[in-house]
Amino acid sequence: MFRAAAIGAVAGTAALYYFYLCATRRKKKARLCCWVSSLAPAQASIERLRRQIAGTGWSLRVVGSLEEVPRETAVLVCGEVKAFGDAKKLGRLEALGGVIVPYAGIHPKIREALSRSNERRRGAKPIVVVNSHHNAPSTAEMAIALALAAAKRLAEGDQQLRANDWRGRGLKVDGAPTPLPVIPQLIFDGARVLVVGLGAVGSRVALALSAMGCDVHATSQTATTARTREVRVGAVAANIDVHPAADLATLLGSAKLVVLCLPLNAQTRGLFGENEFRAMPSDAVCVNVARGPIVDEQAVFNALQRGDIACYASDVWWHYPGDWAHAADCAPWTTNDANNGVSNSKNKNVATLLPHHCTLLSPHRGGAVGLDAAEERRMDAIAAALNRAARLDDFATGLATPPLGRVDLQTGY
Repeated sequence: MFRAAAIGAVAGTAALYYFYLCATRRKKKARLCCWVSSLAPAQASIERLRRQIAGTGWSLRVVGSLEEVPRETAVLVCGEVKAFGDAKKLGRLEALGGVIVPYAGIHPKIREALSRSNERRRGAKPIVVVNSHHNAPSTAEMAIALALAAAKRLAEGDQQLRANDWRGRGLKVDGAPTPLPVIPQLIFDGARVLVVGLGAVGSRVALALSAMGCDVHATSQTATTARTREVRVGAVAANIDVHPAADLATLLGSAKLVVLCLPLNAQTRGLFGENEFRAMPSDAVCVNVARGPIVDEQAVFNALQRGDIACYASDVWWHYPGDWAHAADCAPWTTNDANNGVSNSKNKNVATLLPHHCTLLSPHRGGAVGLDAAEERRMDAIAAALNRAARLDDFATGLATPPLGRVDLQTGY
């Protein structure tokens, strides 16, 4: 009898525990996340995200425009400028607590729309805005690839050897002329380099260059005085000389390599112009993996014509195709420079007007757009942020879960 009673008590306890679990799950706060995009991600990617967030009470809906977003939506995932064009459509989402821009950076028009929306909230909690740095590793890798390819003039060596021409090697053999027609290259070990912008991408670039023996200096918008500090990404760390952004002009004169990794905003647009390129050593390489308009389009062309720098290597541009029909014929870099006697049509790529070794062009591949691995990283990052926000019941802390980061709508980063 005693044994039967004990078994009954255990069974009763188990039943109560099961009831408690079920009740807890039923009470779990339901939240709606809407992905707004005219070009929705692949279904497999959406299902990957949906599976990962279901356990914390999130449901996911994909819509094509802001007007299709239900009023009860708690979080928007959207980075399309046109989606934020109508302030009234955004204003009706009174339950909206956060916006996830699913890539690095945030367009000024999106910042403006969200700033206006927060101003109209009349004392309610402002919308938390985050963007995704899931592609920071691949962007940093592209920066290093461009830096090495430009500094070592790999394209020139490849072109020569495809024609069976070994003369660029620089080896002194019988009958060789003086001076030798050696292909120049920058030796990174011991060279002073400058990383402009020490965020998710810049930190990785700085660490990689430090590992190659470079004397690494960096500028940061948040630095107030120049000092050596530890820069860390995961288990990798190095001491880097970090300077205020205002020190840029004084740092350029000794930098053999300059890598641009900073966000585009009103302060950084056109940051690199005639004066900056004139200040750099004539054998220096400039790499841009930030945004095209951070560099003045005309100024860099003029600098390369004059020989102010050795090479401009970029993954980001001033002009992009608007659709697939133009993707096969859209010049990323154009100019009309009457002062240099260059007559250039609207769709003429001015890189073709410069010596081949002066430029290295990449079609904005740093983010690994279109690759399954990159898309999986994006979805995993968004899922981690949504899940943490649900567990904490706090968008401000939860959504800013690395590699997602909080965006200041005033500064844009």
